[in-house]
Amino acid sequence: RLLGDLAQVTEPNISLSECVLLKGLPLALMALIADTVVEKEFARGETIVTTGQAGNGQVFFIKKGYVSILVPLEDGAHQRIASLGPSMNFGEMVLLGQTTRRATVFADCDVNCWVLDAKDIDRLAHDQPMLKIILLENLSRDMAGKLLRATQWIAALA
Repeated sequence: RLLGDLAQVTEPNISLSECVLLKGLPLALMALIADTVVEKEFARGETIVTTGQAGNGQVFFIKKGYVSILVPLEDGAHQRIASLGPSMNFGEMVLLGQTTRRATVFADCDVNCWVLDAKDIDRLAHDQPMLKIILLENLSRDMAGKLLRATQWIAALA
């Protein structure tokens, strides 16, 4: 019966404003972002970005589906370090000037993302500096949370 209940679970239908990096944007700024993002679909098993790939300046906001974040190991294998789902993002390090992808992102199922180019963020922020301030504040909070979880995980392994 539990498995039957799980089979009927529906994926959340989220809006762009629920995405972690975009929370708290005033409606006018959210409208600018909504007009700028491009929706992309990725099939189950598809590699979305690859470790070492030159960054194309894109930040991905997951609308539907789940991805795995993989980092390379010295022996050529990969270690899965995270799973991300609706309202989460990846590729955000481009906002801090990172030009090379540091992880591989793999679609665990069919995935829909909103994609925003860092150049578009800079263009919009030129006239609306609050956009970049809010994005960077949200990015800082998100990274602090990830660092805390990583520290706890490392402590548990010690």
